[in-house]
Amino acid sequence: MKYLLLSCLLALLWSCHPIKEPIIDFSLLKFEFKVDSLDNKSLAQLVYQDQMERSSHLIDTSSTIQNDSIRRQTVYNFMKNNTLKTSNDYQNAALILQHGKDSSDFRQAVELMEKSIALNPYADKWLLAATTDRYLLSIGKKQIYGTQYQKLRNKESKWQIMDIDPTQITDAQRAEYGVETWARQQEKMRVMNLKKLSQMYASGTSIHAIQQFITSEDLFQSEYDLSAKGINAFGMELMAQEKYKEAEQILRMCTLIYFKNSTSFEALGEALYKNGKYQESLQAFQTSVHLYPNNTYPKKVIDAYHSFQIFSD
Repeated sequence: MKYLLLSCLLALLWSCHPIKEPIIDFSLLKFEFKVDSLDNKSLAQLVYQDQMERSSHLIDTSSTIQNDSIRRQTVYNFMKNNTLKTSNDYQNAALILQHGKDSSDFRQAVELMEKSIALNPYADKWLLAATTDRYLLSIGKKQIYGTQYQKLRNKESKWQIMDIDPTQITDAQRAEYGVETWARQQEKMRVMNLKKLSQMYASGTSIHAIQQFITSEDLFQSEYDLSAKGINAFGMELMAQEKYKEAEQILRMCTLIYFKNSTSFEALGEALYKNGKYQESLQAFQTSVHLYPNNTYPKKVIDAYHSFQIFSD
């Protein structure tokens, strides 16, 4: 089945641009915007807006809070008018309401997700876990899955799992709902609180010096986050700052270290695109698919590249 968003994007680009070079919006392709024929299309559009706002590196918090309020009211109107019919509708409504402001929003999100899963057992159970945890915390109880984290607004604060009773459910139950095991959550917290390469860069350290630091460090014992995710995050921050050459250098290095990590090749593909190296970019996305064939995002990028017919294969 064709991806609706990709089709719309390519149709627009074909109509507005002569095909001299590929014009690809990666943020659009990353978002899974598939709508079934019976789904509430207006509600699906709200979810698209919600997720696109949150995917931006330059998120406007005050604007997002205001838009969240408008989206929540729209969802409540849909519910009042009985226009939620499908599993996707209930899930989409739950996603909007779990960005709510109080326990009534969160409780409603839980109920909506329960309806979604009742209609479709393959619906996103992680969202039910997250809304459940958020609701419990909002009424002064401890979360049970471990999906909610916080960091106080000061330089010395660290990320921490919000108040939790890990004994209420088993790791098998967490796995069923797409949540990490309790031990994995502890490790995740440790990594989240490591220093970031972006901090080193902000202090005036050059990209070359950072590369030397990465190669000389013990990747698993460093006080910096030198995981594939950590290095990728630094590369993507450089991308957000439009420092595309520097991003390419960091992300190339990441693929050499973590050569079996598909996400690293996705990130490199985006950097290569920004630097006009389209053939290499395509090859990076093809490598990502080879490493993780079930990932749809690089497949959509490859389809987008091929639609411009600038390569021989």
